[in-house]
Amino acid sequence: MAKLKSVTHLSTNSYNSGSGIAAIRLHNAINEKKEFESFFFTEYIKNYQFNKRIIYEHKLRTLHRKIFCKLFKIVISKNSFLNQNFESYSFLPIAPRINLNQKLCSEIFNIHWVQHEFINIFDFFSLPKNRIVWTLHDCWPIDGTEHYPLQSKKPKFYKKVQSFIKQTKKDLIKNKNIQLVAPSNWIKEKALKSFGDFIPKVITIPNPIPDIFFEEYEKSRARKNLNLPKDKILILFSSFGGEGDLRKGINLIRQLLNHEKNKKSNLEFITIGSFKDLQKFNKEKLINLGKINGNNKLREVYKASDIVLVPSLIDNLPQVATEAQACGRPVIGFNTGGMQDIIINNKTGYLSNDQNLESIQDNINKLIRNQFFSDIKSHQITERANKLWSNDIISNSYT
Repeated sequence: MAKLKSVTHLSTNSYNSGSGIAAIRLHNAINEKKEFESFFFTEYIKNYQFNKRIIYEHKLRTLHRKIFCKLFKIVISKNSFLNQNFESYSFLPIAPRINLNQKLCSEIFNIHWVQHEFINIFDFFSLPKNRIVWTLHDCWPIDGTEHYPLQSKKPKFYKKVQSFIKQTKKDLIKNKNIQLVAPSNWIKEKALKSFGDFIPKVITIPNPIPDIFFEEYEKSRARKNLNLPKDKILILFSSFGGEGDLRKGINLIRQLLNHEKNKKSNLEFITIGSFKDLQKFNKEKLINLGKINGNNKLREVYKASDIVLVPSLIDNLPQVATEAQACGRPVIGFNTGGMQDIIINNKTGYLSNDQNLESIQDNINKLIRNQFFSDIKSHQITERANKLWSNDIISNSYT
């Protein structure tokens, strides 16, 4: 019997962030292939069940790292030039170092989102050349400390830190001959231009969406199970970071809830995540479902919705949008980041060049006017999503 080809995925987490979920989904999709064996190295999680082949970080190291990261952020937050929601360092001696080549025995190593000091950037130099894949879940692997380029004013000291970290990553990618994987064409273009004279190897492969999202499920049944109104147009907004993640466009959602036309309309809004403060804007029009665990329940929420809003100011390939499309739901977003890979105007939703309330409201009206809620439209959206992001399509691209 031939030996199975093996890959180990490295990810800080695997269930409470978009990048972690994308990584564990890829791990599971590859394990469905008979000729491949996928392992997953992640932080220690108490009483949490996954499929198989999970390698946990030692729980004392997890505890040590999280405590010191929090203390570090408290100290650093006194310096106003740092925004901890969008910054990671991963070069400081906060956690005990790891010899990855000794700990993880595999033919291929797939690096995912490894910030919060889960892996020190210098630890990657212990991995073998020509056997590393690095998935660009955000801009951090090709930038200095920022996850996304949002800050404009930076002091000289900070610029030096960023330059040092970026040069270290450039040396790592170049010397280890790392293959970069870009989930969107937008981040692929950024990667190709990030290091000036050095052009890395980059290929575009989106994140996979599990098969359950493509399955048929009646809207009426979903609404009944979730105790949602049957006769309203339901608009969904979801964010892991809740109200604290301004990058996801939460300020525009606040404005939308407070819009006079929406107060008197047949529209109601559903939110997934921590959005307690949103209710003060329009409590009667907002249903907060809190955090949703598990693909079954998540699929049900999408199927109960009519429209999904993804008004990110900048994003890579947001899974809220691809999951919604897999469920046959039209998506409204802005023409920024990787959203143009997801939405085709007047076919799968609407993109706007203007990041404002009027553009969102106008696109909602277009979807209603053009009857995007029919079974035919829904089927067409799902069919396209299946060709782009299904497990088979994505796992075949890797294997």
